[in-house]
Amino acid sequence: MELRWTRGATGFDDHKAMTAQPHQPIVLTVAVDLDAIASAGPELVATAARVGSEIVQSFGLAEMPQFTPQGEISTPYWASTGAFRPRLTSWATEHGITLE
Repeated sequence: MELRWTRGATGFDDHKAMTAQPHQPIVLTVAVDLDAIASAGPELVATAARVGSEIVQSFGLAEMPQFTPQGEISTPYWASTGAFRPRLTSWATEHGITLE
């Protein structure tokens, strides 16, 4: 299993990767409030942060840096070039999600 994330401000060109080869399957149990994921908004992003953090802890990271537990999107960890950033910004604005 490989996990990649952006570390620099230049986008996905300067990524780092970590690899985990567990001796047993990684099993996670995470309780999720269905109302929190029923529609786009800060609660959905906060839930993604919590679930994602559970996954990346298998790689030795404390949390998933793309999202905050408060339901914000951390833009330094997303590609800054190409068409993706404007779509992310538009989606976040439309759904009341703060970009930091």
